[in-house]
Amino acid sequence: MLGQREMTMEDVTGILRRRWLYLIVPLVVGPLIAMGIALLLPAKYTSSALIMIEQQRVPDTVVKSVVSENLISRLATMQEQVLSRNTLQPIIEKYGLYKSEVARGVSMDDLILELKGNLSVTPVPSILESAPGTKGVTGTMSKEDIIPGFYIAFTIDNPKMAQEVCSDLTGKFIEENLKSRSKMARETTTFVDTQLVDAKRKLDEQDAKLGEFQKKFSGALPDEASQNLSLLSAVTARLQSVTQALGRDEQDKTYTETLLAQQLSAWDMVKGRGGNRAETADKELAALEGRLSAMETRYTPDHPDVIKLKSAIAQLKKDRAPSSASAPDGSAPDTAEQPSSFEPKEIQQLRSQLRGLDEAIQRYKQEQQLMGQQAKGLESRLQMSPLVETQYKQLTRDSKAAQDFYNDLLGKKNNSNMATDLESGQEGEQFVILDSASLPDQPSFPVYWMFAAGGAGGGLGLGLAIALLLELKDKAIRTERDVEFFLELPTLVLLPSVGLAGKQKNGRFRNWWRRRRRPVVKHAAGQPA
Repeated sequence: MLGQREMTMEDVTGILRRRWLYLIVPLVVGPLIAMGIALLLPAKYTSSALIMIEQQRVPDTVVKSVVSENLISRLATMQEQVLSRNTLQPIIEKYGLYKSEVARGVSMDDLILELKGNLSVTPVPSILESAPGTKGVTGTMSKEDIIPGFYIAFTIDNPKMAQEVCSDLTGKFIEENLKSRSKMARETTTFVDTQLVDAKRKLDEQDAKLGEFQKKFSGALPDEASQNLSLLSAVTARLQSVTQALGRDEQDKTYTETLLAQQLSAWDMVKGRGGNRAETADKELAALEGRLSAMETRYTPDHPDVIKLKSAIAQLKKDRAPSSASAPDGSAPDTAEQPSSFEPKEIQQLRSQLRGLDEAIQRYKQEQQLMGQQAKGLESRLQMSPLVETQYKQLTRDSKAAQDFYNDLLGKKNNSNMATDLESGQEGEQFVILDSASLPDQPSFPVYWMFAAGGAGGGLGLGLAIALLLELKDKAIRTERDVEFFLELPTLVLLPSVGLAGKQKNGRFRNWWRRRRRPVVKHAAGQPA
């Protein structure tokens, strides 16, 4: 009554005791059938080769490799390239693989797919990856760093052919690795060269712009601001000095002219030409008084120049008084008249001083004008300095960025050239055959113990299924728990089965065994048995 109530271990042991024959027979027959099937299957042989990945011989700090792609990705790419139609079709034709399929008219595409299915590329696990206590070590390393190599395996029904094809495919992988690395190095070098030429052109353009800007705003550049400020201070100081010297010379000229007028007036009086001189003296007096009025607006009465000019006016008025008395008509000699060769030495010295003062005043005026222009130019440069500084900084920044980019590319170009030479000299990463393609002496398929284990497992499963099906179909009540479960009443007493069917069923094996053990008695002729 399986499935009607919850089963216990006693029920399970009862089922096994009743159905043991249905379990044992499939368990024994299953491996035999599986072994028979294995014997009928065609044998397959697997040849394998081990390729070791030898790292770059030159340290990375000296020459950095231009091949930065992850090794696993490169292996996948190489596998696709090696397993392409252009590679596998010549191998199939060279070794005459899959002749039976070719005879049946199988297409080349299907043969290539079958060849790919019989080929496997498996990375070798690293010691660091499998060793205990190295989690912290491998945590900082990429998978590329912990793959020492990989296996190449090829399976086919002929051991010698499996070895030859595996060896050929191994060579294809090594050749493809060298070709791909060399190609990548050359392409990197070509790309860097192209970028370097473009960077050089941009750098030249930036240098030309910067040179033009420096030429256009020469003297107003940020680096020259402090120099301009110093020059402006010096020019301003010089301009003040020239202005002061010019003022002093003009005052000296005025005073010298006054003295000359006095000397000429006295000389004219001596020569009897006081009438003309009086008129001239009036003009000079008026001029001196006009200058005094102008100076009083700028200076105080205690200023030395004002006091000197007042003394000159007073002296001129004093000298003019006798001349006016002797010449009532007001005529006086002209001071601008050309001096006689018989003039006194004092008058000649005063005339010489006036000529020197005129020349000095002229020089100071020219210098004052020049200093003023220079000061205006420096002030204009200083006013332009903020705008020029902004543009200059931008140009300088762009020029520096172009220079840094060019220098960086130049360094990469040199490294790329060395890396290309490294790959050409086979000093970079290489695939080295550690174990050449093996010649298998035992088939890799079928594996008989695996078939036997599979047959045993299948037979046991089949036996359990048959036993379970029989128990589900069995409606017999066998134990006290079955009675209580179906009748829902307590059991008072259990009676054993006394029917004829029970006797026959229980005694069949026992009677057969007794008959087998009963001795055979031979009787003499004519005697009853």
